[in-house]
Amino acid sequence: MNTIAEIRSWLLQIDSGRAFCTEDVRSFGSRAAVDQALCRLVRHGDVIRLARGIFIRSEGHTGKSEQDLVDAAVSALSKSRGVPVQVNGETALRSLGVASPTPGMKPRTEFLWVAGVRRFSVAGKQILVRNVSPRKVALCNQPAGLAITGIWDIGKHHMTRTIMKNIMDRLPDSERERLKTSISTLPGWAAELLPMGEEGATRATATPAADDTHAIMQNRSIRPSPGKQVNPDNLKRQWLPSTVEGRWCGFGPYYAMFPVEFARKIIARHCPIGGTVLDPFCGRGTVPFVALATGRHGAGCDINPVAWIYAKVKTDPHPVPDDVIRRAEEIKASIIPVDRIADNEFQELAWSTDVLAFLNAARRLLDWRDSNIDRTLMGTLLIHLHAKLGDGFSNQLRQSKSMSPEYSVRWWRTRNMLPPNVDAVELIRKKVAWRYAKGCLATAPNMQRPDVLLGDSRHVLRTLGRDFKANLILTSPPYYGVTNYRYDNWIRLWLLGEGPSLPEFDHKGRHHNQKDYHDLLNQTFQECSMKSAPTSVIYVRTDARNFTLQTTIDTLRSAWRDKNLYFRHEGFQKATQTALFGDKGEKPGEIDLIMLPKGRRPPEGMIRLRDNETLEVYEHQED
Repeated sequence: MNTIAEIRSWLLQIDSGRAFCTEDVRSFGSRAAVDQALCRLVRHGDVIRLARGIFIRSEGHTGKSEQDLVDAAVSALSKSRGVPVQVNGETALRSLGVASPTPGMKPRTEFLWVAGVRRFSVAGKQILVRNVSPRKVALCNQPAGLAITGIWDIGKHHMTRTIMKNIMDRLPDSERERLKTSISTLPGWAAELLPMGEEGATRATATPAADDTHAIMQNRSIRPSPGKQVNPDNLKRQWLPSTVEGRWCGFGPYYAMFPVEFARKIIARHCPIGGTVLDPFCGRGTVPFVALATGRHGAGCDINPVAWIYAKVKTDPHPVPDDVIRRAEEIKASIIPVDRIADNEFQELAWSTDVLAFLNAARRLLDWRDSNIDRTLMGTLLIHLHAKLGDGFSNQLRQSKSMSPEYSVRWWRTRNMLPPNVDAVELIRKKVAWRYAKGCLATAPNMQRPDVLLGDSRHVLRTLGRDFKANLILTSPPYYGVTNYRYDNWIRLWLLGEGPSLPEFDHKGRHHNQKDYHDLLNQTFQECSMKSAPTSVIYVRTDARNFTLQTTIDTLRSAWRDKNLYFRHEGFQKATQTALFGDKGEKPGEIDLIMLPKGRRPPEGMIRLRDNETLEVYEHQED
C-alpha cells in the first residue's frame, strides 16, 4: 500500500470532524512522500487545508462555523505536540459565567500553552497561541483550570475578594476542591484571597510547628501592650538556629553583608519600635529582616537579583512549605529532553545529568519575580546551587561566590571528581524542612512586611511613595573597585536567566569610574534624604580607603546639610568575605559614619568631623 492509500485508510478510522496535523501521518512515508500525498488529497477534495500543516476531512468541514474550525485546528495542534492548549483568560472567565473586571475584548482566536509562540490563519482569522508559564494553564480544559487561567488574567490590582468568591461559587464542589489542592499554581496574592474554609485557612496561615507556637506568637505580639512587657531589642537573646530568627536571618550566602548583631544594635539604638528603617544597598536583606523581627517597618533595595531574592524570601517566604515541595515536584515532572544537555564542560562536571535537567527546567519555568512560591523555591535552589561536596547540588565548589569555570574544571579533572548523583526534590525537601522547622517570622500588629525592591536605588526608591519617611537610614554602599557582583554571582545569575552559562567578565557590577561612583552615592543619598524624617539618623559603614571614604563623606554632607557628622574607625576585627575571596590588597578596615540632628549626643566613641575637615585613614592608592 502506497503512502496516499495508507493516509486515506487512516482518515476513515478517525472522526470526520477531527482536524489533524502533518505530524500525525508522518509514519506513513518519508517527509516528501507524506507532503506530496496530502497535496493530492487536498487537490482531490478528500481533505481541506485549515492552516499550514493542519487539515480536516472534507465531510467534517461541512456545516462547521468559523469558530468550530478554529477550535478544531487548535485541538489538532495540541494533540500533535502533546501539549494542552487553554483558552485565554477572558474567555475562561466567560465560560464560567464571570465578567472580567478588565475586559480587553480578547478574541476567541487567542490561546495559551507552554510550547512557544505559534501564529497561523484559519478561515481568514489570525490565530495566536501564546507561550505562558505552566502555572497559568494548570488543570487545562477543566473548570478549575479555567478558574486558574482567569485569576492570572485578572491580575493583582483588579482582583477583589468578591470577584474571587464569584469565581469559586461558579465551580462544582469537586472542582472547587481541586483548585484548593492546586493552590501552588496560583500567584501568591491570589492564594491569600482564596476562600479556603476553616481547615484550609488554618493550613495557610499556621505554619509554625505546634511546640513553637509561643515563640512565633511572641513575634506577633512584638509591640508592647498595657500590662504586658515585651522587649524585641533584648540584645542578650541570641538568634541561634534554635529560634525562628536564627533559621531565617542567614538565608542566602553572600560575600558582603552586615553582621546581624551589628544591625540589631544600631536599629535598637536609633529607631523606635514601630518606626521605619531604610537600607538603599540592602544586599541579602539583613537590615529589613532585623526591622521585621524587632517590630519596625523595613525597606531596602538592591540591583543584584540574587541578593534581592535572598532579601525578599527571608522577609516574606511562602508560608506553606508543602507548597514549595509540590512546586519542586512539578518542576521535576516538567523536564524535557533538551534540559539534560550541558552547554559546556563546566556544566558537565558541576552537576549530574538529572540535576542539570532539574536546574534547566527551574530556570525555564520558575516565575521568581512575581510568584511567592516560585521565589521561595528559587531562593532555596540558589543557596545550594554550588557548595562543598555533599551539601548541595554540585561537585566541590565554594558556596559564597562563583569560582572561575576554567579553574574549577582543571581542579575536578586533576582529582578525577565527578558530580554527585543528587535527587533534587529530596534535597529541597530536606533543606526546606530545616528552614521551616521553627516556622516563619510573623509581623508585629499593624505592621506590614518589609518593602524589598529590585533595581537601581537611584530610581526604585521613588516607588516607596510620598508618605514614606525613615527614622533610620542604615547601609553600607558598595566599595569603589572592590567587588563585581555579576562575576561573583555568575552561576546563580545563570540559573535566574540573568546571565550566560559561562561568565563574560565586565565591569558592570564593579565600580571603577570615579565620577560614576560619586554619582551613584550622591544620587542615592539624595533620594534617601527625601525619604527620611527630619529627625532621622543616618548610619553608614564604608571602606577606609581614601577615595571611597571621602566620596561617602562628601555625598552624605550634600544630602543632609542640617546634620552633624561623626566617625569611628572599626578596623578589621575578623576576616570578611571580601577579604577571603578575590580581594588580596592591603586593607585599612572600615569606617562607621553617623549623621545626627544638631544637638543630639553622639554614641560613645564617635568623633565629630566638622564641615571643613577631611578624614584620611589610609593613603594607599585605590585602583
